[in-house]
Amino acid sequence: MRGSTTAAEGIAAGDLLSLLRRETSALHEHVEEVTDLPGAVRSHSDYVALLQRFWVVHRPLEQQLGAVRWEKSWARIGIDLAQHRRTHLIARDLRELAPGRPSTDSSRPSRAAAPHVGTFGQALGCLYVLEGSSLGGRVLAQQVTAALGGVVPVAFLSSDGRGHPGPWRTVCEGLRRFGSDGIDAGDVVTGARETFHLFARSMQGHTEQRVLGPTA
Repeated sequence: MRGSTTAAEGIAAGDLLSLLRRETSALHEHVEEVTDLPGAVRSHSDYVALLQRFWVVHRPLEQQLGAVRWEKSWARIGIDLAQHRRTHLIARDLRELAPGRPSTDSSRPSRAAAPHVGTFGQALGCLYVLEGSSLGGRVLAQQVTAALGGVVPVAFLSSDGRGHPGPWRTVCEGLRRFGSDGIDAGDVVTGARETFHLFARSMQGHTEQRVLGPTA
């Protein structure tokens, strides 16, 4: 990830969260637009494709955030990264929806290669977006279930077993602790923005596939 040009030096405690919201609001809206949920899920194949796109985003980023070199940094701001992993929930849903199929569709090359997370600040900005994406998931899970006309696995969307919204509150508190050190917050903003860009690239591919591909 490239460094941010945002003027965010020496930010005061509590202001980092507000800065992130301000600097990423347009990207957030863009991701919601291209994702088009729940409208983009009209069939089981749509839902499988959507979960595969989420896998493309979450798996490489969760692996990077779990780097050994950042373990002490996460602990210092009160974050247990194990409580924020969701890739296993995507895998669980995909196993139930499409037994025997891989988690990603290798026949469709992804243009959504995950960016390199080079600093802990970028990692924290990335987690801000990943965890924030879970908000509203329970309502979305109900909408997807209704759209597909029956019971479907929604462990990922509903954040099954994660004590939602506890993990999000933990991230917000971590951002406050991180910001209280009076550090340059540019890396945090960069991490968040690059993660939103990754979501946009991945979900744009999903909506194109829905328009062009077959339905189940």
